[in-house]
Amino acid sequence: MFFRILSRRINLLITIIFFGGLSQQVNGEDIIQGEPCTLQQVAELSIIENSTNALLVSVSVNNAPAIFMIDTGAFWSIIKPRLTIGLPSYRAGYQLVAASGGKLDHYTIIPSLQLERFLLKNKEFFVGAESTQDDDQLAGMLGSDLLSHFDIEIDPSRSKVTLFGQRHCRGQVVYWPQTDAVRIPFKFNKNWINIPVLLDGKPLRAIIDTGATDSLLDADFAEQELNLIPNEDEELSSSITADGKNIQIYRHQFETLQIGALKFSNPVIAIENRKGKSQKPKRLTSNSWGLLIGMRQLKMLHLYIAYSEEALYVSTVKGDEAARNDVNPAHAGAHPE
Repeated sequence: MFFRILSRRINLLITIIFFGGLSQQVNGEDIIQGEPCTLQQVAELSIIENSTNALLVSVSVNNAPAIFMIDTGAFWSIIKPRLTIGLPSYRAGYQLVAASGGKLDHYTIIPSLQLERFLLKNKEFFVGAESTQDDDQLAGMLGSDLLSHFDIEIDPSRSKVTLFGQRHCRGQVVYWPQTDAVRIPFKFNKNWINIPVLLDGKPLRAIIDTGATDSLLDADFAEQELNLIPNEDEELSSSITADGKNIQIYRHQFETLQIGALKFSNPVIAIENRKGKSQKPKRLTSNSWGLLIGMRQLKMLHLYIAYSEEALYVSTVKGDEAARNDVNPAHAGAHPE
């Protein structure tokens, strides 16, 4: 299955030279002119049920139905070659490098992309590769280049992803019943949502990555900060990234993962096994990210990503249920693993 995604599949090269093509053409602020403090819904997409909690939604590409993944960890939106037959192909002025080392350096322009009732014309997509590891149903990924021009709500309990315009009052977006919502500022660099977290009390930066099935801890952080090195008898497993790379990982159960005031108990997080590899450890800085938070944990959270504010509004699914059912708030909070 293509869902077995652990490491970041698309990584931006350190040096980027932008070019005239691939220009941003959508702007959530301009889509709907409404009252300043009123959330204006642009599209509501149903999440297609699947075994790994991936955010799969149905869209229309050039009037043909297609299934795409909502991927906040993807630098740019990607489409499979089979949907680009007959469309022009352009060489990009920079490259995206996939986990397998393959380079994505061509893009195409999709004349029509329909997200429920919202029609987006002439949207640029990088052309990805067809992989034997991919499920035939997946046609591509909607990445941060597109998503960041809207506000995005992800509600696992309703199985909905909702796009909103960005013309609203700052801080006034939590409209749903909840008991434990928090606001977390984030840095938006390299098209990634980068937030501060605590892992077993250790501060680090984390990327919100809805395209990853599991959460993945950086091996250098695990070794340097937590002294975690796989033992000889450590149970290893293989993972297939979306572009076909096979990596070895081991899993570790931590005591706590804290996002703002929300705390996960006993989270299980994957770490890439680098034993036997001649890779020089990198120096971690205050701006380094050490953790990708994938759907293993995100499925327990109700998220509202306010890109225009660079703020993440988060409540727990359990807390939302408690509010709807008028349950004692003391019983709300992130589900323990």
